[in-house]
This record gives sequence, C-alpha cells and structure tokens, in this order.
Amino acid sequence: MPTSKSLNTWRSRAFPILLALACVLTVGCKVRLISGPQVVEVGNTVSYTLGLTGSLSNTIRLAAEVPLGWDLQSSTFEGTIDGEPVAGNALVVQANDCGGVLGEIRAGFRRWYFENPNFPLQETLLGASGPTEGEVTLEFQVKDQPVGEHQIRFVFAGVGNSCSPPLVVTLNADPAPTLMPLIQTLVDGVDGVDGLGRPQDATVSPDGGNVYVAASADSAIGVFSRDPASGLLSFVEAETDGFAPDDGFGPPNGVVVSPDAASLYVSRVDDPGTGRDSAVGLYLRDSMTGALTFDEVQMSEAERSVVSSDGTHVYAGDTTNLWTYSRDPMDGRLTSVTDQSIGGERVLSPDGEHLYATDLGEINIYARDSMTGLLTFVDFVVPAISIDPIAMSPDGRHIYVLAPNTVGTYARDAGTGLLSAVGDPLELGSDVPSMNAEAIVVSPDGSFVAVGGRVGMMLFLRDRTTGALTLVETQYLGDLRVACIRGVGSLAFSPDSQHLYATVLEDDAILTFETPLLFSDGFESGSTSAWSSTQP
Repeated sequence: MPTSKSLNTWRSRAFPILLALACVLTVGCKVRLISGPQVVEVGNTVSYTLGLTGSLSNTIRLAAEVPLGWDLQSSTFEGTIDGEPVAGNALVVQANDCGGVLGEIRAGFRRWYFENPNFPLQETLLGASGPTEGEVTLEFQVKDQPVGEHQIRFVFAGVGNSCSPPLVVTLNADPAPTLMPLIQTLVDGVDGVDGLGRPQDATVSPDGGNVYVAASADSAIGVFSRDPASGLLSFVEAETDGFAPDDGFGPPNGVVVSPDAASLYVSRVDDPGTGRDSAVGLYLRDSMTGALTFDEVQMSEAERSVVSSDGTHVYAGDTTNLWTYSRDPMDGRLTSVTDQSIGGERVLSPDGEHLYATDLGEINIYARDSMTGLLTFVDFVVPAISIDPIAMSPDGRHIYVLAPNTVGTYARDAGTGLLSAVGDPLELGSDVPSMNAEAIVVSPDGSFVAVGGRVGMMLFLRDRTTGALTLVETQYLGDLRVACIRGVGSLAFSPDSQHLYATVLEDDAILTFETPLLFSDGFESGSTSAWSSTQP
C-alpha cells in the first residue's frame, strides 16, 4: 500500500524542469555559471563566479547586463586563466553589445563592460594544448532592482572572436517544484547555532534522535536534536572537551555513532600549524538528550572511523594505514589490536564479513575475522574511473564508488566478498557543470543513492535487485535552489530514510532535505500503473 502520503499526492508532484545554465559553445568562447544566488534582495552584495572557455586573443572581454540599481563593489575583476592571474578595468559602456549578441539594452538595465588589454596569453595555451579555461568573480551591490522576476546576462569574448551566447540567469522567480524540498538551513553563529564551523562530516544516531557534526574550524562536535516526524534540527551544544590546545589533539574530521547508540567516535587529524596530533576520541552519549561526555582518546593517524555492525570493533585510518581496535560493549572503550597498510576510504559490509578500501585507484577487498577483528587481503578490483569515496547498500549487495563526475556500481558476492562491475560507469550529467563530487551515501532502506559535490546534489533511485541508478532530481547549490550555499562536504540519511542532511564546508551550514515518497510492497520503482482509481 502507499505510504502516508496519498497516491494522488505522488501523481501531482511533477519532476522539476531545471534551468540549463551552461551556455552553448559556438566560435571561440563560452561562459557558464559556477556559483551565484537565485534570489536577490535590495541591500544584498551578490557575487557571481563564472567559468570562461575559449581560444582567445590577447584581449579578454566580458560584458554583464544588470539592473540599473546594481553597482560594482569595486572597479576591477580578478580571476585566473590556465592558472595565471588576470585582472581588468570595469567601464560602463551603454553602446557595446558584444558583436550584436546582446542586442538592444533593455529598459531599466545597463551594461558593465570588462576588459583586460594586457594579459599575455601564450600561443601554447591557444593551440594544440586545447582551449583556454579560467574563472572570474564579479561582485555587485544591489541598491535597487526591478520588482518581481528579472534576468541578468553575461557574455564573454576575445577580441577577433565571436562572442559566446549570453548566459541568462533568472532571479526572484517562483521556485520550481521539487521532489526533494529543502526544509531547514542552520548556519554557524546565526540564531544561537554553534558547532558548524567548517563542517567536515555528519552522522545521524541509530535511534534517529540526534545529528552530530565534526566542525574542524570550531574544534568542536556540533550536537543537534532531531524531531523524528519533521526531521528538523535544534541546536543542543558544541562539545569542545578534549579539543583544547594543551590536549595535544587536532581538530575533528569524522564522526560515527556505535550501533548501540551509546558511543560516538571522533576522528581527529594532524594540525601541522600547531603540532597537534591525530587520534580517535571516545564520547559517551546521553540516550535522552544526545549530549556528549568526553571519555578518552587513542592515538592513530585517523581521518575517518567505521564501526562494525556487531559493535565489537572500530577501524580508524588515514590515507595509508588502518588501525583495528576492539571495543568494550559496556563502556565503549577501545583497545588497540593492530595496524595495517590499508589506505583510502573504507566501508564495512553490513554482515561484518568484509572491509572494502579505495587505495591507489583500486578497490581492495579484505575478509574480517569477527572474533579478532583482523583483516586478511582477498582480492582487488581496478575500476574504470578514478575513485575515492565509497558507499555500500544496507543489504550488502552493491558497492558504489565515486569520481568527480561519475559513479561506478559493483555487485557483491556475500560469500566471497568479490565484486563485479554492473554496467558502465554512470556519468553524472552535463547539466551539472563542475560537479566535483566528493560525497556519496545510500539510504538505510536501500531506495536512494545521494551524491554531493561542489555545485550541487543529485538523488538517484536505486534498483534493489540490479543496483542500477535512475536520476530522481538535481539540486543546484548556490545557483537555483539553495541561495548562497557552496559545496557539499558530507551527506547523511536519517534511519527512516525520510530526510537527508548535507553539510556545507564553505558556508558553515547544515541543510535538511525531505526525500521523495516512494511506494513499498513491490512498487519501489514509483510506477503507479498497477493501481486502480478505487485502490485505497
């Protein structure tokens, strides 16, 4: 039967039509939007970062058509072209239309015209080595603007080259419908919230009562209570015990809660500037409030930790080594067992039989002794993509590995632990420029796979039999749906899979999304074809 939301509700929630921001390459040049807000109010200072591509002559030109009330915050623009700095002067040129591309100036708008006549583009950058690429950032102060929806435009060209088609950004439009609405944004230092300074990692407690965030800039663990029904978060505390400079341990980088929800393990990384060391810290968790009490640390080169599903062992490691600890189920304390040369990101199978690690472009497979926790190398797989992040489905049937703009799917043999590729790697799509994906997670019910990166998030429906992924929705961060948010650092689902939490490194924030409603009882695909109009 359908879940609590009705079948009619599902039918009425249309998939969103997403605005394509990347312009089409014609002769010589193109311009695309990397980041910038969708909603702009009078009094704002707005910033747009543009990606520029093309074979250019020595003079670089960029035109921006903005409302009359928008003023440049400065009279120059800066950026890089093929890693070299570039800057230019800004002039108001009402007559310039960039080779006819922009046409007549719209009433109530004007054009800023940017030019850098002195940047020495070398011939080697323009010839066989491929197109020149770079980024520039423009900042404007908004003192006035048209009421309601309006558009700003950018074009880019080198002298002697045709201009790019205009990059058109629609502002202050009614939000497009979405299957994954953003329902809450919490920002460090706003409305009493703390413990979100450069959030490296987040996890939800197994009982669904709390979300914990490793905030490296705050040297703290952000503790948030979670409403099980709405998924909304409330700030509880920023736990700083164990992070004082004289404690000698670095800032937090990873958090994980034990299966019994009694212990939280924090991975701390080296801080070369202060000489503080990496370690794994144990915090005891209050089952009622979720508050933490610092208990002890174990020295290890730990960037991330994983706990076995039976709660008997903790594995903590960095890019080259992995430490195995036995865990006391009574107090959560750790005893070192051994360390091994196992690098990369790591994930344990739900049955506790195998550990998988991405190291040097391989997926290395290890058998796990459930009594001792020791790992024995079994085999390895060389994926068709460069990989680092890795995730496993809760049924243990599939592994997903992530490259900057690609996802690879592997079927797992539960008996041997061996992996086999499922189809070709999945391209994340040309509609998400510069995704630079860094986070991947599978929902606890196995229905979804979420991917997060520099400019957006993507949610996929997972076929529980084959492991194949089907795109459900794309969320553009900083451009379309979430104004002023730049780049996902980590992702975590709630235990009921109804909510998805995303930390944002550059904006010291955590976002709460509501996941789409799916049918159960054989209707996981979302197909409604078997339901009649009289079906209850």
